[in-house]
Amino acid sequence: MADAAYWRGIKSDEPQGFWTGWVPTYPSASEYLGPLFECGSSANSTGVCDEALDDQIEAARTQQATDPAGANQAWTEIEHRLVEDAVWVPLTNPVTNYALSADVGNVQVNPMLGILFSQLWVR
Repeated sequence: MADAAYWRGIKSDEPQGFWTGWVPTYPSASEYLGPLFECGSSANSTGVCDEALDDQIEAARTQQATDPAGANQAWTEIEHRLVEDAVWVPLTNPVTNYALSADVGNVQVNPMLGILFSQLWVR
């Protein structure tokens, strides 16, 4: 478990868990792990603040432009660290199913926007 400085801002008389959600602007690890766990981020509801973690996040962001596969591995290591420390425990990951007629074609689904109706054709 991380030391007390890791949990900056959390007091013993405050709730140690609560229900929250997050919708990123783009479906990538950087849109989840950065905003939710970096020191000083307005979306960091956990109170976690660790300069070494911030350095790992910044390195993964930088690596993303030149070595996406390496960056993916770096994001995975960051996520595993957070999971091992039980900083955040996801309860759900919503999945949307679409029932379409065989007369509908060119079905495209955007991970953020859902089904792209402007791309469909109907026979």
